[in-house]
Amino acid sequence: VLDKALWGSPANNISRIEALILFAGFIAYMVYSLKHGQKEPQTAAAEPQKAQVSLAKAIFMIVFGLAGLIFGGDLFVDSCSAIAKKMGVSDSIVAITLMAGGTSLPELATCIIAARKNSHQLALGNILGSNISNILLIIGLSGSIVPLSVNSQSFFSLLIIPVSILLLSISAYSFKKKCLDRYEGVIFIILYVAFIITVVNI
Repeated sequence: VLDKALWGSPANNISRIEALILFAGFIAYMVYSLKHGQKEPQTAAAEPQKAQVSLAKAIFMIVFGLAGLIFGGDLFVDSCSAIAKKMGVSDSIVAITLMAGGTSLPELATCIIAARKNSHQLALGNILGSNISNILLIIGLSGSIVPLSVNSQSFFSLLIIPVSILLLSISAYSFKKKCLDRYEGVIFIILYVAFIITVVNI
């Protein structure tokens, strides 16, 4: 209703204007993060200088990495779509479950490694930054090119985002402890499983 009244776009749809607003929010977030990050004191010990990579090698690695990312992403999307058709379920369910889980594996590996090295801020920042980028940057850029439709599963997932942020804030800052305990992590895993079950049954 708001989409139709404010922007003249169909309901259950992320219009180009709304997508551009999300993208503007990402730019504002990056500006704030950079300014805020510059105020952080440098407490970590200086790391030894690594050997410099030649310009030609750096360019080759960037091009090769981007090509692999594009090819792998296209193959991953096609495979997930094929699985959805074989199972007789909607693409959104496969995207929220299989595709989201697969694309989250790099973040999971990074967080586990960072946590084992006691780099807790790096682990948490990786997760928060990745999700903020996915919502503001990815949806913003994608929706500015082609308006995105939102079905019931996607709408439910959007509602879960602020709830998850609220629960994480309460868990991390309750009783002024400013940390996430193991049992709280287990609770979040249980909530994620419950979320998947709910989405599949919508």
